[in-house]
Amino acid sequence: MLEQVRVVLVETSHPGNLGAAARAMKTMGLSDLVLVSPSCEINAEAIARASGAGELLTRATIVPTLAEALHDTTLVFGSSARARGMSGRLHMPREMAQEMLQTLSAANATSVVSSADTDAAPAEKVALVFGPERTGLNNDDLALCHSQVMVPCNPDYSSLNLGAAVQIFCYELRSSWLASQNFQLEQQVEDRPATGEQVEMFYAHLQQTLEQIEFLDPGNPRKLMDRMRRFYQRARLEQMELNIFRGILTAVNKKLKG
Repeated sequence: MLEQVRVVLVETSHPGNLGAAARAMKTMGLSDLVLVSPSCEINAEAIARASGAGELLTRATIVPTLAEALHDTTLVFGSSARARGMSGRLHMPREMAQEMLQTLSAANATSVVSSADTDAAPAEKVALVFGPERTGLNNDDLALCHSQVMVPCNPDYSSLNLGAAVQIFCYELRSSWLASQNFQLEQQVEDRPATGEQVEMFYAHLQQTLEQIEFLDPGNPRKLMDRMRRFYQRARLEQMELNIFRGILTAVNKKLKG
C-alpha cells in the first residue's frame, strides 16, 4: 500500500535535500518520487546524501508542473509550515496518514472485487506535496491539494529542513500502515519478560542462598523476602536477566560447598 503514496517535491533548489528526501522515503518503505521543475540537478551530492537510496532519485519522474505530477492521484495533501487560509480542516501528519491509508484501503478492496475484469483501472494513488525550501507551496499549488497538513512545531522555532519534514510524514504513514497490519516488534529471546514460574523459582533459589550465607533468618524470612519481591517486581526482569541472577546464585552455592 505504501507504494501507492507519491511524494512530490516542487522546485527543490538544493541537491542535498533531494538526497535526504529520498533517504527518508526509502527508510519508511515509500518509493514513488516525482520532481516538479527542480532548480537543481540530481548530482553526486544528491546521490551521496541519499545514502543508498539513490535509485529513487534516478528513477524519479520529472515533470514541468504540479498539475501533471498529480494527474492520476485521487487524494492530495499539501505540506505547509503555516495555515494558509484554505477551506477545510487543517490536518496533523498522523491524521493525514490515517486518511490516506483509509482511502487506499477502500480503493484496493473495490479493486479486489473487480479483479476478474481485465480492463481494471491501475492502483489508486494519493500524494503528499512539498514546496520549495525557501517559500513553501504557493496558494496556486495549495489550490491543487484537497487538504493542508502541517507539523505542530515549536511556534518559537518552526523551521524544518525538507529532509526532516519528509521523514516525519513518511514515518507517520509507515506507523499507520503497520498499525493496520497489527504489527508488533519481534522480541529477541533475551528480551522476553520472565514468566511467573521462572520468577518464583528464582525467589526460592534466592531465599535458599541467603539462608546458606546466614544473611536471612530461616525462622522469619517473610519481611526480607517481601521487600526483595517488591524490588524485583519493579524491575520486571527479562529472561536473560533472570538467568544471570540464577547463575550468580549457583556460583555462590558452589563456592559454599568448597
